[in-house]
Amino acid sequence: PAPKSSRSRPLSGLSILIRSMSTFCPPWPAAADVEIATTKPFVFKVDDHASQDAEPEGPGPSILARVLNWLRVLIGSMIVFLPEFGPRGWHAPIGMLRRLFGCAYFRGEKNASGPWEYVAEVFHAGFTKNWPHNNGRAQLCVFHHSDRVVDAWGDSLPAVDETYDADSLQAIFSNSKTVSAITIAKLVDSGLLDYDEKVCKYWPEFAQGGKEAVTVSDALCHDAGVPWLDELIPVHLTLGRDHQDELAARIAKQPRVWEHGDRVYHAVTQGPLLNELVRRVDPQKRNLAHYFRDELAAPLGLNIYFGLADPSSAAAAERLVTSYEPSALWSWFNMWLPFLAFRCYLGRDQYMTLDAIKSRYDPTLPFQKAVHPVDDEEVKVKANFLNSETMVASLGFADARSLAKLGAVVTNGGVVDGMRILRQSTVRQMLSDVSFKTDVIFGDAIMGWTKGGLYRWDPGAQVYGIPDGCVGWAGLGGSMLILDTQRQLSVSFCTPSMRHLFNATERRWRPFMTAIYETLDVHLPAARAAGESAKSKWRSASVAARFLVKEQRAASLASKPNDMKRSRTLGFTPT
Repeated sequence: PAPKSSRSRPLSGLSILIRSMSTFCPPWPAAADVEIATTKPFVFKVDDHASQDAEPEGPGPSILARVLNWLRVLIGSMIVFLPEFGPRGWHAPIGMLRRLFGCAYFRGEKNASGPWEYVAEVFHAGFTKNWPHNNGRAQLCVFHHSDRVVDAWGDSLPAVDETYDADSLQAIFSNSKTVSAITIAKLVDSGLLDYDEKVCKYWPEFAQGGKEAVTVSDALCHDAGVPWLDELIPVHLTLGRDHQDELAARIAKQPRVWEHGDRVYHAVTQGPLLNELVRRVDPQKRNLAHYFRDELAAPLGLNIYFGLADPSSAAAAERLVTSYEPSALWSWFNMWLPFLAFRCYLGRDQYMTLDAIKSRYDPTLPFQKAVHPVDDEEVKVKANFLNSETMVASLGFADARSLAKLGAVVTNGGVVDGMRILRQSTVRQMLSDVSFKTDVIFGDAIMGWTKGGLYRWDPGAQVYGIPDGCVGWAGLGGSMLILDTQRQLSVSFCTPSMRHLFNATERRWRPFMTAIYETLDVHLPAARAAGESAKSKWRSASVAARFLVKEQRAASLASKPNDMKRSRTLGFTPT
């Protein structure tokens, strides 16, 4: 007979109920399975760039063309870094000579462990050995997962002062847009905003002038249609908090200046637009700067500010380091050398619109309207510079350590320092649905922005050491935030040393970016190959050098009306 334990016995009613339920309900996971599910790294692949499938096929450039391209890049990269942007009298040429003969002035610190020490060493080499691509004054911070693996800074400027260190703040300009985008994501995460909802639901007055269809995501992706206003914004409306209602009223009543669905980079106006949106939905009626400080900066211990005029920011204002004011002679020199470098480095293959080559003083140019929507005759006054709290898309102040930590919130799926800042679903929504459109401000280059307002770096950015698929943005002078959500990597580079006018020939990023990915055993394409294989939107920024050259020439000839015709922009033929 069969053993007693295996004999069939009649099932009780409870046993029948349990067995029937098990056929419809999945088995309860084991404890080990639960632990694995909670510790799985956050990985997200951003949509491919629209221009990837449009690369020309063929044998590629001839050997002669490759040699000429190599010489052009070499000459351009040497020219652009010869001057120190922001001169210090004769200190600048003396500093260049000292670097040339291997006795460069340098002070700095680096904190890294294990294989990441190599990244810090490469970064520091950029201050002493990487002539002429000198880093000036700069900070670098890298977060991998939620760990700070690199934290370094350096100062190779002549010993005018020794105030710069890891805690110094610098203006990050348009890199502020990444900070604003993450702040909006926090509001979405809290249920106060919806990316797909229309702005006029939260701000009814905004529906005036044909803007009723603009969504929150449109405002973040530069599709709101108000990159400038019909009239210049008085600078006093952008200062402090007393005039926020009047500034918001001007933006609300402004009719669309661009067709719905078309993209025009909102260089400045995105700031007051998002600022008012936050004021409308926040139960405490805080503006974006105040909301960011309370909900993100304070919990994470971030030194990121919008405006430094508040008494509570007095200590932070003392840590702000800015570029030196250029003398007239050196300013002329700094205008022409970047112009020549752009021509050498980029050649004749710019694809900007013809309008972008016109005079800087043409007030009808989209570029001029978008970059200068504020009557900024006094904007360079230090008191105004520190008090522009509503300019949250174009004038933030930060150090690299804080900016990288904020970026780690995105790359690590919403968690940093053990704190849940955003839900993973919110982060995925923020990174999804990349919208690729041509942008007239950048010479009709294809610009991709995620639903949550992060720029999807185009394939041509590999020439700067940025692999395909990263998001983030950069600001005037070179400060940047690179977010690699496939490798949980947040990289921030902040600098007050504006070595050139725009990032079109930014060569400081590539050495340490290459070292970062070599540490992760990821090898990037060669710089020249990357530049040849895909066009980057940075190329169109060469127009800016022309504008500034023209401004310098026009200023010098202002007292000679008959000679003004000699100040015409030097021409070339885009291909």
